[in-house]
Amino acid sequence: MIYLRYLVTIRTISDYEMKNTMIKESILTLVTAVEKRMAVYKKAWIASQKYADHALSKVFQQYHNESFAFSKQLMDDFKLKPTRFVEDKIVKMPLENVERDNDIYSTIIACQKIEELCKGSYLKAIKDLDESLISQSFRLREQAENQYMASNHINTLLDCYRLNTRAV
Repeated sequence: MIYLRYLVTIRTISDYEMKNTMIKESILTLVTAVEKRMAVYKKAWIASQKYADHALSKVFQQYHNESFAFSKQLMDDFKLKPTRFVEDKIVKMPLENVERDNDIYSTIIACQKIEELCKGSYLKAIKDLDESLISQSFRLREQAENQYMASNHINTLLDCYRLNTRAV
């Protein structure tokens, strides 16, 4: 009887550790995606200044600053440090597209791609997060909502640019 209780306890601890590891890995993957988002928006911000589009520059600056705050908040909430292993799991996205192409359209396309990457990372992290971590879960969902609005905004900018290009 004691042996059976011992096995149940070991299994419970093992399940808990496995779930905890899965959550940390999902959050690290999300943090890496958010940091890539920050890098894309920094390059888009600089590129939009070259195009002398000050309104778009302010949008890109806002999303860059938002990404920085999200990343810091996640790292603080979960007391994590990024690892190279998790970075390798993120889909590689060439940041050069933002600098190389000399038009707003390609810059917005790069922003749209990073938003899609972040959306997937947020969905996975929310799915993996244990509801017992209520405050972290709330913040993560709040960040996901803000990222979703940013994604819709970028898609709207892209649609406007396409319509403007076709009208000319």
